[in-house]
Amino acid sequence: MPKVVDAMRSHFGCPTAWGAPLENNGGPGTAGSHWERVTFGNEAMTGSDFPDSVFTIFTFKLLESTGWYNMDHTQ
Repeated sequence: MPKVVDAMRSHFGCPTAWGAPLENNGGPGTAGSHWERVTFGNEAMTGSDFPDSVFTIFTFKLLESTGWYNMDHTQ
């Protein structure tokens, strides 16, 4: 997903990033289908529940990549 890769490269300042790490722990509903908590902290799409969860540019870019969503990045 090029939009996620671009967000990773920009955010982490790593021009050679080739993707975003997915969770490798947890059960079948978590491992491989959520952002890696160690990398993304309290991002809402990690496999952990946080009272102060937030959606970040990474999830927005993933949703845009599906073709089902268009995000307004002007605000």
